[in-house]
Amino acid sequence: MPACDRLSGVAGTPPADHIARARPIWAAHSHPLEVDSRHDNTADRMIADLESGVIDAAFMWGPIAGWKAQAAAVQLTVTPLLREELPPRLFYRVTLGVRFGENTWKRKLNSLLRRNKTEIDAILADYGVPLVDDFGHTAAGQ
Repeated sequence: MPACDRLSGVAGTPPADHIARARPIWAAHSHPLEVDSRHDNTADRMIADLESGVIDAAFMWGPIAGWKAQAAAVQLTVTPLLREELPPRLFYRVTLGVRFGENTWKRKLNSLLRRNKTEIDAILADYGVPLVDDFGHTAAGQ
């Protein structure tokens, strides 16, 4: 893999902490965390910067990166960052929440997720979402 001299991340996110440790702040290209999505899209801007060569690597949330990389004009590779030794961790579980005391609804949702895991994982894979288990291992075939 070639050296990535021009890194980009979204300001104020966990990957930005890792970029700041790896590069002097003036060597990093930052994208805004908060934008008016009616007029701007940080992920689209990061992909455009990759396509044009303004940056060599972009650090973004896996589900967005996977989807956007599939549609990019150039071939892009999405690589989950799973082995960083210093915090913050860059993979975590996404959780559903229910109101306190709605245990029946919680059990129903958990049951639906368990029973439909194969189909849910297939949909996520179709959208390019990198799938990672609780131990930080990528799913087979990714």
